Amino acid sequence: MTLLQDVLNRCGRRCGCEGACGRTHPDGTCNSFRDLTAAPYPARATDAQNASAPPEDLRPWCGPCWNHARARASKRAATARRQQMENSQRSLFDITSGTAA
Repeated sequence: MTLLQDVLNRCGRRCGCEGACGRTHPDGTCNSFRDLTAAPYPARATDAQNASAPPEDLRPWCGPCWNHARARASKRAATARRQQMENSQRSLFDITSGTAA
């Protein structure tokens, strides 16, 4: 049995996205049964993180939901990295403290 078959048997043979893709699903879950893949839910920020997810974190995803979810996770991670960088550099330019950095 393949990993995808195991995930489909365990979780059902429909897309298990519950909105992690950023779209609203009428029934709360996508439920598409076409072009399914097994991937972590929620999607991780990088392909390496997605590939190393443990099997128990995997759910069926349809292609459109998976692509949107990956893009959202990547964008959130980039925003967090940018904010962290800005915060760490803020003290370099703090002229009100009276001390040079």
